[in-house]
Amino acid sequence: MKNKPRAHPPLYRVTAFEVVAPYALRVEFDDGTAQVIDFEPILCGNWFGPLRDLALFNQVRLDSEVHTLVWPNDADFEPATLHDWPLHLAELKARARRWAKTEIEDDWVSVKRMEATLAQYGPFKSLADLAKQEQVPLSTLAQAAREGRLPAVALPTGGWMARASAVKNRLGLRSPRARPKRTVRG
Repeated sequence: MKNKPRAHPPLYRVTAFEVVAPYALRVEFDDGTAQVIDFEPILCGNWFGPLRDLALFNQVRLDSEVHTLVWPNDADFEPATLHDWPLHLAELKARARRWAKTEIEDDWVSVKRMEATLAQYGPFKSLADLAKQEQVPLSTLAQAAREGRLPAVALPTGGWMARASAVKNRLGLRSPRARPKRTVRG
C-alpha cells in the first residue's frame, strides 16, 4: 500500500491589520477571513518579550514580501499561525511560560553575579557619603563620576554610587592623616 502524500497546510497571506486594543490586532487574510488576536499572553522571551513595550508593539507593519506581520525587532509569525490562532494559542502560551521561566532564571543568575561582585569589592555608598568619609569635596567626586574617571553607578534619582576603595585607587586620593613632622638636620 502506497503512502498518501501529505497535504500541505493552506498558504495564507495577511492583507491588512489594525490595532484594536493594547497588544491586540484585527488581522485580515487573503481568503476574506479576519481574526482579532490578543498577543499579550505570549509576549515573553527574546523575540516577543520586547513587544511588551506598547510603543514597540504598535510599530508592527505588514511585510509585503512574506505577507505577514513584522515588528522592528524582527519578531513575526507565520501567516498560517495567525490565521488559525485559536488552534495554536495553547502551544504558544506553553512556550511563553517556558520563555518566562528562562527569563526569571537568567535574572537570578544576574542577581547572583552582582551579589558575588559586591561581596568581592565591598559595599557601594552614595557619593555624598563617600565625600564625607574621605573628606573630599562632593563636586570633585561627582565630576570624576561624570567624566568616567571614577567607576560609579548612576541612579535613576540622579545620584551616584561608588566604592570607597575606588575613590582612593582611581583618583589617588587619601584620607587626610596627620603628616609626620620633618626633622631638620643641620
